Amino acid sequence: DKILEFFEKYKVAPYPQQDYPLKSESLVEHGLDGDNKWYADFVENLEFRQLYELYITANYFMFKPLVELCAMCIAAHWRK
Repeated sequence: DKILEFFEKYKVAPYPQQDYPLKSESLVEHGLDGDNKWYADFVENLEFRQLYELYITANYFMFKPLVELCAMCIAAHWRK
């Protein structure tokens, strides 16, 4: 159901292109603020296991925006 939640938001407000590497361990500080803060909140409020499973599923379905968002959150998690 998390993938469907992401798709619903993505239809209304597509995930913005991000710069790499991460500037900080906070996705909001990295640029997911304002109208795009929903995306940061979406992944940062998941348990790590849920986040990783979402990443694997998005990768399997080759949905690049969700793969990138999950990967960015995982990388930020390891920076802490």
